[in-house]
Amino acid sequence: MVLRKGENINGRFADVALPDLDDQLNYLQNKTLTETPEKVGMTLEDADGKQYVSLYNGTGGALVLGDIFIVEADETAGQELQAVAVVTTTFDIMTAVASGTVADGAIAWFQTGGFAEASVEGTTDVAAGDFLKVSNGEDDFKKDATSRSTVSAAIAIDAQAANEAVVVTVYLINEQHTCS
Repeated sequence: MVLRKGENINGRFADVALPDLDDQLNYLQNKTLTETPEKVGMTLEDADGKQYVSLYNGTGGALVLGDIFIVEADETAGQELQAVAVVTTTFDIMTAVASGTVADGAIAWFQTGGFAEASVEGTTDVAAGDFLKVSNGEDDFKKDATSRSTVSAAIAIDAQAANEAVVVTVYLINEQHTCS
């Protein structure tokens, strides 16, 4: 199950046992991004407007800062919202970026909006201001276009022209999009 356009995490997964608002408020009063979240589905926006969600690492491997994933639902208790590999879909997805090193099977903060450090592939030169997309089976952004399209997931803040993936600053568009 993947988020569809026009649905937010709480609306899409209303039948999944996510933390209620009181749990989230209590958590936000007592925790920070430097602490490991206790459960999936917690949301947080920091003072700089960066948006995060706590997800279970369902990729089958360890993750590093800047890797790109999508949010997917699961019926397993404690793993209801997962970061999983990008897959081709005919409907909209929500992109999440690893905020640091995440062990396989761990719950961690993933960034979904605002300025972020993310992996960008520069084989096709990326200029500051270009829109970025995610592609099937990839864990980095690639150039989309100079104007927004249905697959745009981020905007390049830093140019990237290396013929490899490099972690640079992007602006994550906290909206659903399709996968290219």
